Amino acid sequence: MKKILFLILLLSISPHCLSMPSFHAETSEIIGPPILIGEKHLIKLMEVIQKRMEQQSDTFKVIFTANLSNSSYFTTEKLSDITTYENPSSSKIISIKIVAKTIPSINTKVKMTSALREKFEDELVALLEIDNPEIKMHIGTHGISFEVSGADRDWVITTNIDLKERSQLFSKDNGYVGIVLKIIFSAIGLVAIFLSFAQRYRKTYNKKYNEEIPILKYIFNFNDPDLSMKKNMIAFQSGLIGGVAGYLLASKITSHFYPHIVFYFGDEITVHSSLISQREFLVIGVFLALVVGIIASVIGNMVSSKINSNLPVATRNDDSK
Repeated sequence: MKKILFLILLLSISPHCLSMPSFHAETSEIIGPPILIGEKHLIKLMEVIQKRMEQQSDTFKVIFTANLSNSSYFTTEKLSDITTYENPSSSKIISIKIVAKTIPSINTKVKMTSALREKFEDELVALLEIDNPEIKMHIGTHGISFEVSGADRDWVITTNIDLKERSQLFSKDNGYVGIVLKIIFSAIGLVAIFLSFAQRYRKTYNKKYNEEIPILKYIFNFNDPDLSMKKNMIAFQSGLIGGVAGYLLASKITSHFYPHIVFYFGDEITVHSSLISQREFLVIGVFLALVVGIIASVIGNMVSSKINSNLPVATRNDDSK
């Protein structure tokens, strides 16, 4: 019975499907994070997809699949189901997959459920080897990726251009902040650990030889006869470990304050607004810490020079010894 029903449906499909060309054209693009997408962004994106799909067929459908942070998901054909989702922190949207594809035109009096009709549509496409126009998009932590395929090369290329131009509007320009923070934290970790070893080795030398070698001179322009290669390697490797630790800490901070993807609707609107205020304090705090550190270092050197100049000549640091 199923085979007979399939043959009846096969004879009733639109002749247009039988006459479609067999060659294939396909393009793909990836737009990197960070990405912020709100309701207006998705509506504009849907306008592009609908406009392009209507150029190829009167019968098409768009399917949305939203993946949530609690490892669940939901599928819908209504964009409003996505944009009106509460989007709570416990099960917020972390990625959205969009698939737009044409469906064969089937004219039949045979009663079918929606699931059975969809199954026959897929089997007809596979049987006839129809290269139906299709748009696939994935929006997630890795950015926006999309594929456009079909038998019409010009349609594929122009659709790809339209989607790329629209998707680039979602990209944010604050990605450099994370890079800067990682560099700063890595440098602080490396220098802090390395300096602690250099200070300890310098004090040992000064105490043994009754001299006062400045720390910068000791590091860059002095050869300590008691400093072995093993100690040098320990200081260098420990500095690298400190740099890596600083990088990992900065990565953790930036992943929280500068998320790769934000679906800006539902509860996420309040959460992201609070996050913007927090990261402003973070950037200001890091900047002030660097300024205070530089000022403290300058003042420390000035005070040290002043104290040294007031000491008797016999007790002053003499680098000429």
